[in-house]
Amino acid sequence: MTDETARTHYGQLSVIGSGFHVLAEVVSALAGTNSTPHYYNSRILTLFVMTEFNDNQDVLARIYNVAQRLQTSPTFMAQLSDLASSFGSIFQWLRANLSRLTARRMLQEGAAGSPAAAQMMRAFIKAGLQAPELAPVSASLTPTYNDIDALVDLVVDMYASVSALLGRTERLQALDRGAHPPHPPGGDRPPERTTATIPGLDANVSVTLDPYVPSLEVLLAGAAGDWDAAYVPPRASGSRRSLADVQLPGGFVPSDPSQTPMVLLPTVWHILQYKTRDGYGPNGVADACSFQVPRLVKIANTFLLPSRFQIYIAECRNTPGYQYLVKNSKADYARCTSTGDFGGTCAGAILPDAMRDFPRAVNVFVSGEEPDASPPGFGPIPADPNDPFYGYIFLTYANLSPEMYNRLEAFEGGAFTFVHELGHYLGLDHTFDDNGYDPECEDIDQVADTPAARTSPMWQPWGKLASQACVSAWQAGGASYASYAAKGASRVGPQGDQVKAWDTCPGGGPEDYANYMTYSHAACFMTMGHFTSGQIAFMHKVTNEVNPDFYAWGQYWAKNPPAAARGYTSLAPAPPDAAPPAKCASTTANGCSCAASWTNEKGTAFSDCANVQGVGWMCAVDKNDADCVAKRGGWWDYCTRNPDTACASGGSRNAGAATPTPAPAPAGWVPTPCGPGAPTASGLKCSNETWRLKAGSPDFLGCASVDQLPLGPICALPKGTTRADGKGWDYCQDSCKDAKKAAATYPKALCAASAARVTESTCSCKDSWVIDFTSPTKASYTGLSGCTAFQETNGAGTCQVTCTGNRRVNNKYIACTC
Repeated sequence: MTDETARTHYGQLSVIGSGFHVLAEVVSALAGTNSTPHYYNSRILTLFVMTEFNDNQDVLARIYNVAQRLQTSPTFMAQLSDLASSFGSIFQWLRANLSRLTARRMLQEGAAGSPAAAQMMRAFIKAGLQAPELAPVSASLTPTYNDIDALVDLVVDMYASVSALLGRTERLQALDRGAHPPHPPGGDRPPERTTATIPGLDANVSVTLDPYVPSLEVLLAGAAGDWDAAYVPPRASGSRRSLADVQLPGGFVPSDPSQTPMVLLPTVWHILQYKTRDGYGPNGVADACSFQVPRLVKIANTFLLPSRFQIYIAECRNTPGYQYLVKNSKADYARCTSTGDFGGTCAGAILPDAMRDFPRAVNVFVSGEEPDASPPGFGPIPADPNDPFYGYIFLTYANLSPEMYNRLEAFEGGAFTFVHELGHYLGLDHTFDDNGYDPECEDIDQVADTPAARTSPMWQPWGKLASQACVSAWQAGGASYASYAAKGASRVGPQGDQVKAWDTCPGGGPEDYANYMTYSHAACFMTMGHFTSGQIAFMHKVTNEVNPDFYAWGQYWAKNPPAAARGYTSLAPAPPDAAPPAKCASTTANGCSCAASWTNEKGTAFSDCANVQGVGWMCAVDKNDADCVAKRGGWWDYCTRNPDTACASGGSRNAGAATPTPAPAPAGWVPTPCGPGAPTASGLKCSNETWRLKAGSPDFLGCASVDQLPLGPICALPKGTTRADGKGWDYCQDSCKDAKKAAATYPKALCAASAARVTESTCSCKDSWVIDFTSPTKASYTGLSGCTAFQETNGAGTCQVTCTGNRRVNNKYIACTC
């Protein structure tokens, strides 16, 4: 898939996803399940369409066309509840009248595409819309959809487009369960380190099977020329990891968690990607750190404010220069999340050395495109400060994508997924038993003021009614993000999201269907979402007990916000706005920017603000315009064309201006140093002495890239200096990516996995693997592929294998040839 094709695909999904806010009611009405089941919702139905009809362009085109026409009004989101209810009523009537044999035949033949039958079907539906039973509904819809005939055409096409979705209950249930699995996904922790010999090689050669990339040990030259091992922390042993080497500034005394102080947490974002024919995917990944993550963080912080926890972006990585982020193909990328177990498939190959400032920062890994990726996210309960495998948050890329859930039309589902997973990270469990139906009504989360629930609100008989109530609340509240953001910044405890008739565990109060730690519709989190006071106190208490240094530093940063936090949280206001850059895009009636190019529901192509016959001057809005978070409704808006002639001709607003000559570099200026004493990514300094890897390497001075660690250049730290996690080395700054490459004869790639031969049947060499020798050396190597020779094997080929019918050998190391 080319980059342009990917952009088109994501743009279509954006329209389809929004359209399913209404089409979900249509499907539910036709299926005869107006109140239940809950999986007739926009997210699950969008996943269903992406999964089942990915190769059926006819069905996708029909659904896309109808979804786009549904959003014909710029106030689509403001009318959402009324539109869903009105079309639901029409299709309830339609289903009730299917008992008429003639009408049923018309519908069936009309859906099949017969012109005569389609004409009869339109006449039948038009008569129904004009009947007293549906007259009020028709009257409410015709102003939006022009006239009764246009409305009839839309209803006919809606029926034809959603018919393929009916009768697929089991598949919808499976998708829903995949999107909301028991916690934590992936099951057990990684296996313990074990030692084994390599079949086919000298018995004196042995390796260690390890779920993690081995930690590097760096040797530092002493004054007399001898080599001393820098401090290397032991592996997790059950005791809390100490941050004693990074002391809090003198005089700062953290507050007791009982006071629920404000806590500001650094986050480090790792955005995985894959190679495409003309760049990198998924669509928009190049904008992840400049637009997508900042937008999500700002919105999440608004709704996190009552918890007294805030976050900021300490670092965000989304460039191919970080080799551990890049998969060779979309298939490799999909394998990271296709089983719902990112930790078991991909995390083990990059942890713990990919983690930054662990455990003092929240590391967030983003990978996987829907529909292959499931679940949408997970977080440990609580984060383990000793074990990186249980010390990070995972999100699918859909949560960042402005075409999927990082947008208002999805009720900011991406931000609320992050809020939910951060709640886990800070110690909160779900408010229900996610392993199934709980007949005992146990207190699952151990928080006194969260009512017990037999299961998630989404899986209750009244789950769909709750979702409808939330969408209705959105419309009743003016469909205003600004309004609900202001309320969300102070909400604590239930906000009218408890209905006595929906209490399945009598005695503790009705289920709380908008609590951030349950599974519910994103509209519920937007309009009524909250933590309880008990949950807030619990997060502070647990975080302080499990990782007190993390909690103490968070308090310090809350009172002394780093520059990186400015503009992301109310604790650190943004600096005064600079003059905005000149833009060629025309402006819409709601203050948004027009998209540079777009197509209407008929497939006609336009650019910027265009005069469309029968509509007037209009355009598709720019989905990446951050200023439209609260203003955009539907996919288009009326507009006023930019009169700038330079823009109209395709130039820039400053076209014709002389290109300024760059100012000369100041005297004495030198590039950011990468040699001895160079600053590191953690703010430390490289050693002035030469260093080498304990596993064997040339001698280095300053920063160097090493094969054993494909995450970026590193350097040894001065003797006695360590990172927060105790390592005697650190990553260099991004400007040092071209630092000297360690030249080593071994390991030596002999051939790709596809060309390698092994003796075990049904087995083949892996495309990506690591190895940790225990004899004759203690060397560790990462970033390996196919059949590879090592000094330890005297040049003989070795690889880690994957086997389809040989569990005894699967994931073991064996000899290979090419």
